[in-house]
Amino acid sequence: MFDETFEAHNAFKNVKALRKMIFESQLELSEEIIVNNSEPISCEFALQDVHYLDRRRDNPKSPEHKLYNPTGDGVITKSRAVKIAGSGLSYDDLAKLFIKFGKAGLVSILFKSPSTMNDPTQPRGTKTKGILAAIQRHFEDKVAARRHEE
Repeated sequence: MFDETFEAHNAFKNVKALRKMIFESQLELSEEIIVNNSEPISCEFALQDVHYLDRRRDNPKSPEHKLYNPTGDGVITKSRAVKIAGSGLSYDDLAKLFIKFGKAGLVSILFKSPSTMNDPTQPRGTKTKGILAAIQRHFEDKVAARRHEE
């Protein structure tokens, strides 16, 4: 639009770009249109969003031997790991779930949507069978390695 590039997924840069689009572009938006088409969010929703973002930031970092590995040899992509973490699940949660309930428990928790997510129609992790199978194999290998050590 302005023949410029900027850093994606950077809140400050996004706000600056949005401001430029609204106030400096050829869109010619009146203050009335901007105000009438802007929806404020509730404090409760903003707090839920902050908690979601905190979980996304903290959960992927917490465990060792995690599903995502920045070197590229992980089981899932970073975006998938962030999505799972954002739903409130940590690696340890998934490991405990697999040990207690096996494949059925793991698949059911990753397939279902938590009620706390912004979009309750989306799964916590994935509905993709191949990804679910890869996560399952990962935990099967971890359990087998632990048994072998004992």
